[in-house]
Amino acid sequence: MAAIQDTASISTRSYTPVSINDFPYEIIEQICSWIHPRHANRLQRLSRTLKNLLSSKHFAQLNLSRFVCPSKQKQAQKTNLAWPDEFESLLFTASSNFAHVVATQLLTRVESISCAHRLMVRTQIPTALGCLRFLKHLDLGSCRLFGEIPAELGNLHNLESLVLARNCLSGQLPSEFRNLQNLRILNLMANKLTGSFPTQICEIKTLEVLDLSGNQMNGPVPYALLELQATLRELNLAGNQFSGKVPVEIGQCFKLEYLYLHSNLLDCSEIAFVFAGLKRLIVRSF
Repeated sequence: MAAIQDTASISTRSYTPVSINDFPYEIIEQICSWIHPRHANRLQRLSRTLKNLLSSKHFAQLNLSRFVCPSKQKQAQKTNLAWPDEFESLLFTASSNFAHVVATQLLTRVESISCAHRLMVRTQIPTALGCLRFLKHLDLGSCRLFGEIPAELGNLHNLESLVLARNCLSGQLPSEFRNLQNLRILNLMANKLTGSFPTQICEIKTLEVLDLSGNQMNGPVPYALLELQATLRELNLAGNQFSGKVPVEIGQCFKLEYLYLHSNLLDCSEIAFVFAGLKRLIVRSF
């Protein structure tokens, strides 16, 4: 009978609930570091403590070291990323600091990222991409990207082609894009970019193909395009809100073969006579 009474008293005894905040920071970090990075990132939603911990670069390094074997880290010499594995995909899905560690530890030598149609989550362009100094080709077309284009992409001095077409990107093009002095192809079609024509593009003396069609840009077509007269082969400004007369001086772009200006508010009455060498000229909608 006494034993039964003791059990009853224990069952009714009050206990103070234990919170994760009651544990030392270092212990929480060690425990969480053994959770797969894909799941560890999701734990940030549970509390501010976990968010501060799991979004730090120190935790990212520790967490990856638990799951990524040294031999894979040595494979950071890979140059092509087309189908990101469970760790490489964290570049696009993890917090900014975590993505930075992925970029600097697993993708240090990558030259080409072609993930068009392959990102399964709606996300923003990771600023960590700006760490990939060997990157030459970046294709994130139709990847459900939103938000503004990060200025960090201007750090990719070796970039030759950039395709961000068919996303939901907004805002204006960063001024840092003038630093992309090896860029040949820039395709930003079918987004929600706004503002006037980004004249910093005209400082890229290697540019051959420029597609800004299907955005919400406005204002005049600038004379600054003449800066590209020695390289520009294709210019697509269709489906925006550009207005005013198209400068006939653009006819001095002697390598220009394709010019699309339809579905704007442009006066193109004078330019047809100065583009005799074009393979295709479309100035209005049919």
